[in-house]
Amino acid sequence: MCKLNNIKDKKFIIYRIVNENYVGVTTNLHKRLLKHKNKSKFDISNVELLEIHSELNTALEAEISYQNFFKCTIGVRNQNGSKNPYAKQVLDLRSGIFYDTIKDACEALNYPYSNVRSII
Repeated sequence: MCKLNNIKDKKFIIYRIVNENYVGVTTNLHKRLLKHKNKSKFDISNVELLEIHSELNTALEAEISYQNFFKCTIGVRNQNGSKNPYAKQVLDLRSGIFYDTIKDACEALNYPYSNVRSII
């Protein structure tokens, strides 16, 4: 999960990992690339910086636009590194915390995942 505390003062970096055909957004590129390398086993040898934004919503819209342009795989990868098209990032608007999946958000916010899953 990616914590975005005090999102007013952050710069949001949209980046592309060329060898993985992956586009993402982060506030700390170095830390995020290390996570991609260590957890997902991504080849991070070729990274492009695409844009920098001061507004989160603008950055997220740009990320989606680039994902469509580069025809990136839809969905996020799960903790094992395999593609999971049903996983969705979730933003808790009250706290500014991003969760990697709906299940992660449910666990952190004490919502029963089975109830939420039946609604989505």
